[in-house]
Amino acid sequence: MLQPVNQWRVHIGLHRTATTNLQDTLALVRDQLREHGVDYPTRTMLRKTNLVDKYFRRSGLGALLPEAYYRAQFHTKLNRMRTGPTTLLFSEEQWVGQVRHIMDQPCYQQLDQRIAGLIRCIGTQNVTLFLSVREYSAIFSSAYSQALRMGNTFAKNYFDIACQKAVTEPPDWLNLVRRVKAAAPGVTLRIWTFEDYIRDCKPILDAYTGITLPSWPKLDAPESTRGISVETLQEIQEITTKVSKDTRHSIIRRLVALDKGTSKLDPFSADAKAKLKARYAQDLQTIEQENPGIFIR
Repeated sequence: MLQPVNQWRVHIGLHRTATTNLQDTLALVRDQLREHGVDYPTRTMLRKTNLVDKYFRRSGLGALLPEAYYRAQFHTKLNRMRTGPTTLLFSEEQWVGQVRHIMDQPCYQQLDQRIAGLIRCIGTQNVTLFLSVREYSAIFSSAYSQALRMGNTFAKNYFDIACQKAVTEPPDWLNLVRRVKAAAPGVTLRIWTFEDYIRDCKPILDAYTGITLPSWPKLDAPESTRGISVETLQEIQEITTKVSKDTRHSIIRRLVALDKGTSKLDPFSADAKAKLKARYAQDLQTIEQENPGIFIR
């Protein structure tokens, strides 16, 4: 009989911080993880069942059902993906929202409720949350590109206006960390940066999984998240909103497959980039000062 999870290691994103690379890497060594007593339901499994999304989607008559019903549904579906070990890795950015929410003011406006919902679902005992962050100007551009690629639509000039605001009001990881900790009181939070992960992912993968493998698979950037040219982004922006969702996605897939443009989305001036990079460095320093040892290096 399957035993309950007794150690949760939950990676909550953020989007565009090499989360897909991490998830694909763990999927490749799932059998090895299991041999070390660690279970890992893959991203494919989680997305096929829309596990996190359905936990939060409570419209119509479903909104009248008690919280306990959704918790039971969540654990029943999750248990079908498990292979036995009671230490569970759960990497899913949807715990904080959608990729487009990086560009909101403030970013991820529903994060507080969603993290609180996560904690109500799995409890606080033997739970560690893991958060990955990235430099502000880079993640902002990357998030917009990926949101368009996923079929999101935006008002005319939305991105230009959002970029102008971002220079003075960036996503603010310092405040985001404080919000996560407030929503999950008493729960351990660890953080790594995208830049450190790209430089050397092994210490981060060792720390997240809780085991040390001699080496981890080296993967190229996945096709589904690779950057696309400004020319193709403009073509996607010009798709009429009158087409169906399926038609829109079909057109986007065709445009991305044919993408041969060379210009990279680069909306910030050199001065703006310098300001955002300095703010990012300062925020990381303050996070460490407030939470000594929180970073995985």
